[in-house]
Amino acid sequence: MSGTFEDFLSDLLAFESGWDRDRYDQGIIQDWQLDEWAGGSVQDFFPQYSSWGDLSDAEWQSMAYRSTNAFGFVGYQFGEALLIDLGYYDDDVYYLNGADTNTWDGTWTGKNGVNSLEDFMTGEAQDVAIQEAFGYNLGIIEEGLAAEGYTIDDFIGTTMTYTASDGTQTDVTVTLTGILASAHLRGSPAVVELFLNGTLSNDEFGTSILQYMDQFGGYDSPDADELITYFEDRLTGDEGLNGSESGSGSEGSAGVDADSATVTIDWNWGTHQTVTDFDPSSDTVYIGWFTSDHIDVTETAAGVVFSIPSNDQSVTLQGISLDDLSAGNFTILDSSASAEILALVGDGTSDGTNNETDTGADAGDGANDDNTPDDTTGNSDTNPDDDQSDDTSDDTGEDPVADTPADDSADGGNNSNTGGNTVDSPIIGAYFPEWGVYGIDYNVADIPADNLTHLFYAFTQIDDNGNIQLFDEWAATGIAFGADESVDGVADIGGQDLYGNFNQLRELKEANPDLSIMLSIGGWTLSDNFSTVLATEQGRENFANSVVEFLQEYPFFDGVDIDWEYPGGGGLAGNATSPDDGENYALALAEVREALDGLEAETGRDYQMSVAAPAGFDKIENFNAEGLEPYLDFFNVMTYDYYGSTWETNTTGHNAPFYDQTGANIDPATGASYDIESTIQLYLDAGVPAEKLVMGAPMYSYAWSGVDAASAEEAVGASASGAFSGTVEFGKYHYKELAEWLEDPNSGWKLYWDDDAQAAFVWNEAQQIFGTIETPATVALKSEWAQDLGLGGMFFWDLSNDTDDAESLINAAYESWVEETSFEDIANASQLEFEQVIGGDGEFSSLVDGSTPDNSTGNDDAADDSDDTADDSDDTADDSD
Repeated sequence: MSGTFEDFLSDLLAFESGWDRDRYDQGIIQDWQLDEWAGGSVQDFFPQYSSWGDLSDAEWQSMAYRSTNAFGFVGYQFGEALLIDLGYYDDDVYYLNGADTNTWDGTWTGKNGVNSLEDFMTGEAQDVAIQEAFGYNLGIIEEGLAAEGYTIDDFIGTTMTYTASDGTQTDVTVTLTGILASAHLRGSPAVVELFLNGTLSNDEFGTSILQYMDQFGGYDSPDADELITYFEDRLTGDEGLNGSESGSGSEGSAGVDADSATVTIDWNWGTHQTVTDFDPSSDTVYIGWFTSDHIDVTETAAGVVFSIPSNDQSVTLQGISLDDLSAGNFTILDSSASAEILALVGDGTSDGTNNETDTGADAGDGANDDNTPDDTTGNSDTNPDDDQSDDTSDDTGEDPVADTPADDSADGGNNSNTGGNTVDSPIIGAYFPEWGVYGIDYNVADIPADNLTHLFYAFTQIDDNGNIQLFDEWAATGIAFGADESVDGVADIGGQDLYGNFNQLRELKEANPDLSIMLSIGGWTLSDNFSTVLATEQGRENFANSVVEFLQEYPFFDGVDIDWEYPGGGGLAGNATSPDDGENYALALAEVREALDGLEAETGRDYQMSVAAPAGFDKIENFNAEGLEPYLDFFNVMTYDYYGSTWETNTTGHNAPFYDQTGANIDPATGASYDIESTIQLYLDAGVPAEKLVMGAPMYSYAWSGVDAASAEEAVGASASGAFSGTVEFGKYHYKELAEWLEDPNSGWKLYWDDDAQAAFVWNEAQQIFGTIETPATVALKSEWAQDLGLGGMFFWDLSNDTDDAESLINAAYESWVEETSFEDIANASQLEFEQVIGGDGEFSSLVDGSTPDNSTGNDDAADDSDDTADDSDDTADDSD
């Protein structure tokens, strides 16, 4: 869009109020709807007219300012909560979730001559108030961005992409008016999340925040500083609930700022602080620009927890109850957050006993003034790891996650020098991401335990002394889940000895005693201390002792899965590395195995140990697989992330191919490439028994946009404009999204098989998007190949990305490995059929015996000059010796 700032205000008003004349003229909006929003018929306001269409433009706009929806939001969709923040209004209420319905029974402050709701229903009042709201929201956005070292100007002019529910892709250029509209419609915290971690917030109709940014972008406007000053110059001291008493726009009576407070809660992505010595009689808490839709306040067994789920952030006042606290402990900048918190705390006269009552309070609004639910995904890039466990390239700009499978049959006991516990039945494993309980909304109760032998909880970390630490203590042990989110169907209550994911895992173990639950330590983000800690005898001893202590404290875990990314280098920039990492790793595992054997002797239980094993030959050479093998039950080999859009941004490629056709990455010493066959062969050559190798598979798609290709045949290895922004995570789709679109014949998404690389991909020609994918058929193909080779099983990253229907990848693996269903039967049962087979012999067929499923799509135009077909599957392995 383009136009003046006045055009922007007019278009925003039409959209928010519903009084959109163009839509009315098109018959989309009817007279009866306008009657409802006006609170009467046209004759009640303009007796001379018989229809709303008779109004002049000025009269029409005057009604837009009066428009009131069913929830009491007025004009630009002003509600009581926002007007309290702006200083127009006061009310003795606690705005849970920002007041879902506005009663307008409070007191008007007289600001700008507005003394009643009727006074406010004018252009003179609302056009000033909306610009004040812009400044107010921009202040919150600037505060949130500044905490991470950014400003709004850093994002102006950048391009972001979103995908609508029908799969249509749209590129959006960030402009200031787009930011203003997005913050007003979706809340300023949602804009901060969008910029800092790519989180896409949607309203209750599924409309993306980027659609708002696109719709209202490109108008002329004052700059951000001018709008912030516009708001600040009109501050009267009446901002916030009972604002005339506070006089500063903040709540609480501590009178401290961020520097002088004992505890400061401000934008600090991915941090989880526990304050062990907070004294309610003297200590203070400063809470910055968090609106109440963003901050949860809960009393648990651990203490009072301030949680910002979408920011992956929490602060716990250990051993403190809400009754211990009072308004005198707080300075809170946002009035809606203040209303939430001060309504919960006591008067400071408690006896100091934590009553362990879970209040579960979550208030909301402040900036989001249109009664639109604040649906933030909370999928932060600072999670200890999402799905990329092993970018096999040398570029470490991506954020891979370590996926480690598990041994499903720990024999255990007294075997520290005999190769660990041998795997004597197939492993079907998958990772549960700790942060899935936030925006992704994937809980332990959603895990398909019947189809798993092993579950991996990702991730914990080690401190600089080698002790295991929880990464997100709130998610792990603090959240109180409702009945519909709990494994046993019973809501968590006050007084429990354990909360959070760990309590749910305990319930899962009780319901599924044969399921092995493994604690994963490390990952891409949390591997920084391994090299220095494991380099010393004391560090290795501390680590081994900590493993034992953790398993004793949480006995529902059956072992540990160590995900060091990576010994010798190639991990996150800044991680310490050493040429001795591989040797020290083996020494550490020997120490842990000995400690586990001692624990087994005490408890009579078997404890398993696995590691996440890299896929790239350049990382395997430093991994010391032969030195680790005697102490491990199995290796989770991360046979994926060979190529991905978040680091190979301008050339499409396969995430997990059997054969690398690019020729770009070849080990001159062994002939190994970036592909599954080379990876597995390198571990076999290192002397790792086949049954100890568990092959990994991704449940996500890397996606490229702006692909320069006229057809699917040209899309593999084609140039691209960059990584697709993704619908939940940057550069990726979740498998369940693609599966849904592929089943819709009108979506534009088609599924293809690259017979040369032995890898599936999706191609949307209209949108020029190429993406990688696994399907039930490709999982069955890989499973059959792995079983024929004698491998120990298959694992997946991560559970939250799978479908919960017949197209489930977990289900396909379970059917193949455990139920011994044939590759052909699994492929034939899937509704995800290939549009075309490209290259090779033109058939999607078994790597073991060449059999072809009934629903395989042949390709008469398959390239005749390709010699890397499935029948050549042994050649690469032989060449790597």
